Amino acid sequence: MLSSTDWPSPRSVSRTPTWTGPRLTGAKLGGATLSDALLRGTDLSGADLRGADLTRAYLDGAILLGADLTSAKLGNASLRGVIADHTTTWPPGFTPPKAEA
Repeated sequence: MLSSTDWPSPRSVSRTPTWTGPRLTGAKLGGATLSDALLRGTDLSGADLRGADLTRAYLDGAILLGADLTSAKLGNASLRGVIADHTTTWPPGFTPPKAEA
């Protein structure tokens, strides 16, 4: 049985979604509000991010192979070192970051 001490206090829970390095392969996140989210190193391979709000999100080092970001809002998102390829679908008019050597 869980007691009240097993749950964090509401004051200790961040309102900003924070995922660092987990596997969210194939996740259905279309239309999700992920603005300011910390998604560094997250494996989003094959994820549906169509129409997701990723404004100011930190996606440094994220794996976006086959991810669908059609109509995603990427304003001021940090995309340093993301791993993407020809199967990654970017929003129309968006210039994907260049691969780092």
